[in-house]
Amino acid sequence: QGRSTTDPFQQQQTAHLYNWVYQLFTSSVLSVSTMKPWVWVTSMLLVLGASLLPLVSAGDYGDDLVQLRQLYRSLAMQSGCPDPPPNISDGPALPTVPKSFMTNMEVQMLEDGDNSKKVLYGMEGYDNDQLRGIINYRLMEGIVHDRPFLLEEEIRYNVPLDEALFLYSNKACDIVGDDNCVPERDCHAKKLKDVSDELQQLFGFVSNSDESGFMGASGILEFGPQFGYWPSKLAEACRGMDCYKFQTCLEKPDENATVWYTYYWTTPEWSAQNNNNGKQVPVRVEIYGVGKWEGQFVRDVMQTIDFFDYKRWVKPGRNLLEQPADVFCVGKVDTIAPPVMKDYFWYKSETVMGFTIPVPDGGDKNYTETIDARAVFPREEYYDFISRITRVDYTPFFLFGNDRRFEYRTMRIHDFNQGLSYHIRPVQQFCNVSKIENMTSWGDVVVEPDGSVHMAMPVNFEDMDMPYQYNGIHLIRGLEAGVWAGVKANPLLDNKTETYVWYYASPLTHDWEGFREDPPHSLDRVPVKLEKYLTGQKVHPHQVYNIFNYESNVPHLASHDISICYKDSNMRHFRFDLPDDALNKTLYQKEHLVYYTQGALAEVANVSPLRINRIKLEVSYPKISIIFTILGRPKNAINGAAGLNEESTIGQAVDLIRTALDSSQLVIPVHLINNENELPIIIVAKPHTMESITRFDDITKGTEIQHGYSPGDMAGLGIGMVILGALLGFAGLYYLNSRK
Repeated sequence: QGRSTTDPFQQQQTAHLYNWVYQLFTSSVLSVSTMKPWVWVTSMLLVLGASLLPLVSAGDYGDDLVQLRQLYRSLAMQSGCPDPPPNISDGPALPTVPKSFMTNMEVQMLEDGDNSKKVLYGMEGYDNDQLRGIINYRLMEGIVHDRPFLLEEEIRYNVPLDEALFLYSNKACDIVGDDNCVPERDCHAKKLKDVSDELQQLFGFVSNSDESGFMGASGILEFGPQFGYWPSKLAEACRGMDCYKFQTCLEKPDENATVWYTYYWTTPEWSAQNNNNGKQVPVRVEIYGVGKWEGQFVRDVMQTIDFFDYKRWVKPGRNLLEQPADVFCVGKVDTIAPPVMKDYFWYKSETVMGFTIPVPDGGDKNYTETIDARAVFPREEYYDFISRITRVDYTPFFLFGNDRRFEYRTMRIHDFNQGLSYHIRPVQQFCNVSKIENMTSWGDVVVEPDGSVHMAMPVNFEDMDMPYQYNGIHLIRGLEAGVWAGVKANPLLDNKTETYVWYYASPLTHDWEGFREDPPHSLDRVPVKLEKYLTGQKVHPHQVYNIFNYESNVPHLASHDISICYKDSNMRHFRFDLPDDALNKTLYQKEHLVYYTQGALAEVANVSPLRINRIKLEVSYPKISIIFTILGRPKNAINGAAGLNEESTIGQAVDLIRTALDSSQLVIPVHLINNENELPIIIVAKPHTMESITRFDDITKGTEIQHGYSPGDMAGLGIGMVILGALLGFAGLYYLNSRK
């Protein structure tokens, strides 16, 4: 009762239902004469309920896609889409899809030619504010013949950028039960048109509504409001709920194609979880199409799409919309340039690396087994690109006997002006001076084809095989960080390609890629982490580089003391005066005043800034003085060190500094904190104030000492030798007795 006579689907279904009920009662083997009336009535109700259960739970046509396809085919074979055009005033209005949503879905597909039912599970979401969305389909059942069996496809698209990132994950480790399963992933950047082509291949008839709308299976929900529809006047059962049904028919005469779309939406009386009361949600879409679509072969396809846990106005999280931090997408156009590093900075770091150790297996045959291990290497690092000097403080790693390893605390300084490397162990009063190694580009060293070395940034954005690309904002160590990724071949790993992933903290900045206006201003970005991955393999980093206490305001060149590497005869000490208002003019930024004074002295003397060593500011108001030491050229490293022979000797340097000072030519340009781009403060040293002095800093010069032995150590050594002698004696006696 109450069926709409203008509904072609209802006419077909009503005839089938009447015929089924008539056959049920006329062919019944139950009769009133053989049992009591109440038993007969109860039995008939049970039979009727069991027979109708599939119809009620699955909609009007049940779960049989073959039968459902036959009904749609009979309609399509008549004359395509029926006339007259839809009159939406005949029933309830078709709800519109919210601009932002998230939903899980199940797609059932029956395609002519193979007569096999295929099922696809997935998730879709869209954020209307950013005009970005995500489509995730698990192709685990091989729904498409030319796809790997265990492939998961994820598409993250950005409408303003006309960009779609296709991420493919191999889930083979899930099948074998790997506890630490991390799938191998691959990524390619394409256009929005490629998303439509991909959906065309997967589903046949799924597309987006327009150029600015969401894409995926949810996009077909917009076809009804866009092209018109036939509404049903009364609610019908669908998956145990009351639903309104709406139908849309589309034609492509040039391809002789007709497609029927049937939508099921909950009635306002049903309140779906995660949605406001009275807000309707889509439950199911039935699609039938036949024809030669998009120039491809003729297809006869029946599909149903079920939506589960549909959330209205719920936006996908940023982690679902941004490009994964650890993936480099081939073909992606970079939209935000990497940060520009400061001229000088320092930080504490820790490098986490994995390695393998062969250890005895404990068996009788003394076999060994390999153990995978990880180690942490903490360091302090200093980089000065104005002076071209780097420094790393570290404690060497000892696998065995590391109880005294802190005696080997090492300070390694690279002076790229001289081409020299200083290895200093302060506790042992040891220093070794050599040329900077030019075996391979590593860390702060870049080796040119001719063997020359140059200073490199620890963040080497320019030296990648492919340009860095912006991977969006991600959360790391409690901070929102901008991420950049690049790839480069590593000669130490047989030229395998590594993916470099840098995280830069972006405080007080909340932006996203694809903004329609100019990007918001970002504060100074601070590097917090580097990860290295073997490109194309499992996404476990084989090296992690954490950065702490990053500081770019105060230079530390004056703290790089290398005087331990020189004899007293190869250094000279001096003092000269600055104007009485030097501190006042430089806003009492003493570190910057000392730093730029050291640079001015090195430039005048034609020496490396590192040879203007142990520089200090001495204040005795109103007098302000500079105390410094001029170092000579290392005797054992002159031959072959790039740039060293071009520098002044210690005598030449003293004469040049004195001449400039006495002629008022020792000009010190001081750049203050946060004013690097403004004009510097000019300080001119007082002429005729340079004098030679003697410094008593109690610095002990020495040579390398492996260990310092205590009396207890020597006593232990003596006892050990006695025990060893006794054991050797017993062994000799046993051997002689056995011979006798």
